[in-house]
Amino acid sequence: MTLDDLKEEIGTRLLAKAGLTALVGSKIYLGVAANESQIPDVVWDMGGTERVNKQRDDGGRKANFTVTVYAETWSAANAIAQLVEDEFVNGTGEF
Repeated sequence: MTLDDLKEEIGTRLLAKAGLTALVGSKIYLGVAANESQIPDVVWDMGGTERVNKQRDDGGRKANFTVTVYAETWSAANAIAQLVEDEFVNGTGEF
């Protein structure tokens, strides 16, 4: 899987998460929100990748991505962030 494939997969999965889209609609952006975007929305970005095991060249890589949530209140932002975390951190986010 290339970095571009991974970015596409993350975006697709965020947009497919029914609970998330119920709260933010399609306002899920890579890199920067649209100029006219109204909160709540989600902006995510990904840094580069690095080899997982530098002793072997088996293609293993790790990548980090950051998700920023904008909402009217902390509790609303927290609810949105929890949905993202559930998708990628709590065991359901295998690629």
